[in-house]
Amino acid sequence: MADVITLNLMSTTLPSRAKSDFSVKPFMGRSSWSVESSSQPGYGTKWLTEEHIKQITDAVAANLRGSGYTNINLDVGWNATWHWQSRADATTHRGAADSDSPGRGRLR
Repeated sequence: MADVITLNLMSTTLPSRAKSDFSVKPFMGRSSWSVESSSQPGYGTKWLTEEHIKQITDAVAANLRGSGYTNINLDVGWNATWHWQSRADATTHRGAADSDSPGRGRLR
């Protein structure tokens, strides 16, 4: 007698996977938080000035634009006094620039 082999095929359903679209690039650029949060000399909370933002913007444009870096993110502090008192519009409660302080709030 011939041996009988029974093959039991189970149907399994694999969970569907989200498709990754690697053609969509993330925002690439520079954020001010890395220097504002630093306790190193010359950095920290007083670093965020119009002059520094212009320097960073020029450096990114000259050296990194060709690699896709096109964004400059002003993370925190742009609407605060030098003592980190936040300023906000009384009506909208959105951040308001500190135009009374030299180099602050004049980012055009």
